[in-house]
Amino acid sequence: MVVNQIGGIRPDMGNTNRNAGSLELVGGSLCLDFVNTATARGSADHQDYLSSYDALLAWGRHTGVITANQSQILAKSAAVSPQAAIAALNLSITLREAVYRVLGSTVRGSRPAGADLLQVNRAFQRACLHRAIRFRAAGFDWGWEFDPGDLRAILWPVVLSATELLTSPDVVKVRQCAREGCQWLFLDSSKNGSRRWCSMAVCGSRVKSQRFYHRKRKKHP
Repeated sequence: MVVNQIGGIRPDMGNTNRNAGSLELVGGSLCLDFVNTATARGSADHQDYLSSYDALLAWGRHTGVITANQSQILAKSAAVSPQAAIAALNLSITLREAVYRVLGSTVRGSRPAGADLLQVNRAFQRACLHRAIRFRAAGFDWGWEFDPGDLRAILWPVVLSATELLTSPDVVKVRQCAREGCQWLFLDSSKNGSRRWCSMAVCGSRVKSQRFYHRKRKKHP
């Protein structure tokens, strides 16, 4: 998918209050929440919440990837360089879909496509150039160099999260929501590994309501 917008968020037709800055963060990992900025891929119900660079910034603030101040700086840079903002957004969506397919292959127990893995590796290599050691009151820690002119800055923590998850024992816990209109990915931390829904409060209750409705229709046509 290629996006040519800088501003304007198209709301979910099923929930007009849902947007990139208010999505449920139920993935259990930053990269999974990033993947979950789209729903129902390949169906008529498909919804992409990264419809603009502004939406990407809203998601970054929502997840804490960037601060409000950094978001304002990047928004100003995007306004000055709209083509760079479009390129950054398209790169974000391309990377998101590659991560989705690679992680999806682990859910299915299949081999990931080489092109997708290459996309993730190249993004990781770019991200490493911005990794930095910082000194804090409690000592040294890892952080990120913030370049106000680099509109891809939001992606670096996401890429690190993806590589850490893919090389972690937890990768076998990645599941896909069973509701067809969702398909979000999440980490199943349940004791018996039988979690089916990204969120019981959202998809689980919706499926149960639909089942109840259909049972009632059968009894009282």
